[in-house]
Amino acid sequence: MQSARVIAKSTNANAESTNAIAKSTNAIAKSTNAIAESTNAIAESTNAIAKSTNAIAKSTNAIAESTNANAESTNANAESTNANAESTNAIADYEIALTVYTRSAFPVDWAMTQISLGEAYRNRILEERAENIEKAIAASRAALEVYTKSAFPENWAMAQNNLGAAYSQRILGERADNLEEAIAASRAALEVRTRSAFPQNNAETLLNLGRLYQDEKQFDSAYNTFVYAIATVGVARRRHRLWRIHNTY
Repeated sequence: MQSARVIAKSTNANAESTNAIAKSTNAIAKSTNAIAESTNAIAESTNAIAKSTNAIAKSTNAIAESTNANAESTNANAESTNANAESTNAIADYEIALTVYTRSAFPVDWAMTQISLGEAYRNRILEERAENIEKAIAASRAALEVYTKSAFPENWAMAQNNLGAAYSQRILGERADNLEEAIAASRAALEVRTRSAFPQNNAETLLNLGRLYQDEKQFDSAYNTFVYAIATVGVARRRHRLWRIHNTY
């Protein structure tokens, strides 16, 4: 009997020990789960902080970009205002000069002042743009009354080039007619502004002519003109390089 009681007590003790181990295991499991949940919470919090930091960085960059854009816009407006003021002042000066350099008394000076006046009107932004271009065209045509091809070939070509530029920007009239006038004037300028005689002016006028052909959808002519302009630039560079070598040694 005593032996049976001892066995029973031992069995109960083993059972209690097993239950205690099971409880301890459950407690450890709960603790492990709690640690895992805490770790996940920390990770989520870290991700949230990272996202918030990125959002702040993006916002800061956006503000900086906006500030830079505003500064650039302000600078551009200031430059435009200055350019308009200079153009307006130049026009006033040229018109005063024309009261002294009359066509009858100083025809050459009068014609050169007309060219300068025309460019000032062409580049002017203030007032009516269409009216400015019309005045630029009129001034260039006035200069051509004195600057003939035979008497003043270089100045004649300059006036033709400016006339072409003004017609290319003309607002009044038919666009197709304006382009034809611009092309005709540019081609006329190239009769004097040849690659051999005036390579830089030749390239500049060819570039303008190529753009005019593009606008008129004469793409083959535009392509050929641009190719010729590029070739002219190459010639001009080689000449400049040779000039530098010659003057260095």
